[in-house]
Amino acid sequence: MQGGRRGGRHEEEVRMPRPPIPLRTLELGRQPANAFQMAKKGKSRVIIVRLLSMAATGFFYTFRRKRTAPPMSMLKYDPIVRKHVLFLEQKRKGGK
Repeated sequence: MQGGRRGGRHEEEVRMPRPPIPLRTLELGRQPANAFQMAKKGKSRVIIVRLLSMAATGFFYTFRRKRTAPPMSMLKYDPIVRKHVLFLEQKRKGGK
């Protein structure tokens, strides 16, 4: 037996080294063409909305509603004026 192997001599596998990433790609800050690309995230089906009191007290409720549903409005209790008043969905400020 040679080299601790059974069955005689075997040629060693020759592994070719991976070609290096071209320096030009690294200099420009780009990823190589075979780099893994993540899929973009889709929009959520449910959004969080804020219902603002129409009594102008600044009191609000937050709810979840489907993105495709019409804007919410409901009669709810406003503890500042101690009455049931109309609450309307306010427009979202900013991009997020």
